[in-house]
Amino acid sequence: MLRAVSDGLAACLLDRSDGNKTMLRAFSRELLAAAVLRNVMFYFTPYTVNKARGLQSIKTSQRTDSLAESAHAMQPLGALVCADGIGV
Repeated sequence: MLRAVSDGLAACLLDRSDGNKTMLRAFSRELLAAAVLRNVMFYFTPYTVNKARGLQSIKTSQRTDSLAESAHAMQPLGALVCADGIGV
């Protein structure tokens, strides 16, 4: 599959005159497959997707915690309400 995709990309990226050269097309296909597409495909494995989702949820929870703390710190003292509903 990777070879077919890189072959199609090489055909699009090369000029028509260069695309007819067998060695150049094969070299560009293998270079695209090994150096570019393999690294791109790595990001679509279940391990990296789940790792990215886990990091995203950690960042989101940290962001909401820090936003709640900053919102509480920014309230004027007269606006603070105790647990029993009486303003401080």
